[in-house]
Amino acid sequence: MGLLGFVDDIIGTDLSGKKAAGFYKKGAAAQQAATQQALATMQQYGDKAVSIFTEYMDRGMSEEDAMRQSAIDAMNAGDEQAIQAFQQGNTEAMGTLQQGNQQAMDTYNQGSQQAIDTLTQGNQQAMDVYNQQFTQGQEARQPYDQASTAMMGALPFLQSAMGLPSDQQFDVQASPMYQWDKAEQDRELTAQMNAMGMGGDNASAYIRSQNIARLNATETQRQMADLQNMVNSGMQHGASLGQANFQAGRDMAGMQQNAAAGQSGLMQQNAGNLANMYNANAMGQANLQQQYGSGLANMYQNRGQNEANILNQGAMNRGQTLGNMGSTLGQYQLGMGANQANALLAGGQSAMNMGISQAQQPNGMNQLLNTAIGAYGGGMFGNKQMSKPRSGASSYNPFPTQPSNQIGGGISFKF
Repeated sequence: MGLLGFVDDIIGTDLSGKKAAGFYKKGAAAQQAATQQALATMQQYGDKAVSIFTEYMDRGMSEEDAMRQSAIDAMNAGDEQAIQAFQQGNTEAMGTLQQGNQQAMDTYNQGSQQAIDTLTQGNQQAMDVYNQQFTQGQEARQPYDQASTAMMGALPFLQSAMGLPSDQQFDVQASPMYQWDKAEQDRELTAQMNAMGMGGDNASAYIRSQNIARLNATETQRQMADLQNMVNSGMQHGASLGQANFQAGRDMAGMQQNAAAGQSGLMQQNAGNLANMYNANAMGQANLQQQYGSGLANMYQNRGQNEANILNQGAMNRGQTLGNMGSTLGQYQLGMGANQANALLAGGQSAMNMGISQAQQPNGMNQLLNTAIGAYGGGMFGNKQMSKPRSGASSYNPFPTQPSNQIGGGISFKF
């Protein structure tokens, strides 16, 4: 307790400053209580304001989400209709292309077959006319063929006359010309011999044999020449007939070859044109499929981009809304905290000032004691001037005055 405190307890002074310190502590406690109450009040109103503001912001963002979802649904529905229309148009285009190509190929096949049939018919008619003309020519040559065959019948006799092996026997005496010449020679020889009176002797027989030998030789030569002419004529006619038949066969083969070549050319051209048509058909279908895939991909891409844009815009709007909410909430908290804190701190400062004022009130016992000490000191030390005593309460101040507009610590609000 100390001596001064003991004296203060006995005579009621405040030499130790204990009473003044009590007033200071009481004022500080009142100020601290006011500060805590200000903080609690600001926290309470701040949380309430945050709750109300958050509720309205959530309601606004829910409406924004609903509007964004409606926009996405509407866009998806439109995209789906566009895709279905695109698919239907592509299917119809493919069907029309295939139908047109099929009709073109059918028409081409029909025309090509008609051309082949016409060519075949013309070739057949040409061959029929040729065969008819050839048959008529053969019929017209029939007598000549028979005569040629008959003349060729002289060949065995010619072979026999020439001493060649033959199935016929050449007889020169069988000729009427031979018989007539022989009879004329015999008549002339008989007339000559009778005129000379030499008939029936050896000389007449000799002359007769010489005439017959000469006649045989001459007649044989003549008959062989006739046979040779007949054989030559028959051979020439046979050769001509063979050449005609050979030419006819070659002409028929040429006509058939030309007919086959014409049909082959038409078929080859038909195959080439059909291949080109099939190729064009395939290319047309491929182009349609490529355009369809490209268009459909673009539609899906645009749809995804639109959805992304809507979601991105929604996220930006929500972020901006939350940012505005945080800014507004901070300003609101700052305003409320400042107002409540200033009001409560002002009350705390007033209580603190009151404690200081009470602590600084003069103590009666201290004044009386100071007066007595002054009078006693003047008598003992020749009335010398003493140091000026304290005129009031103790100057002890253990709690320096704090600024009235500052709040210690920080305040957080619940979201």
